[in-house]
Amino acid sequence: TLFPYTTLFRSLTKNYINVEVSNIKVMARESNYDVHFKQKYTSSNYNDTVQKILVLIKEDEEFKIISETTK
Repeated sequence: TLFPYTTLFRSLTKNYINVEVSNIKVMARESNYDVHFKQKYTSSNYNDTVQKILVLIKEDEEFKIISETTK
């Protein structure tokens, strides 16, 4: 399964960063897509869990983010 998606990588200012994405919902609109998801961010010195909404458009066979909202 692809989700929840978790990635762990190194940063120059942190010992580690972990990002987990879950509860993904995609809503197709007339000219764009709304993607709602929960993001859990953990690092060596900061932790946060938020709801995000990305608005995507398809341009030249690629998806591009046109807005991002964090709640």
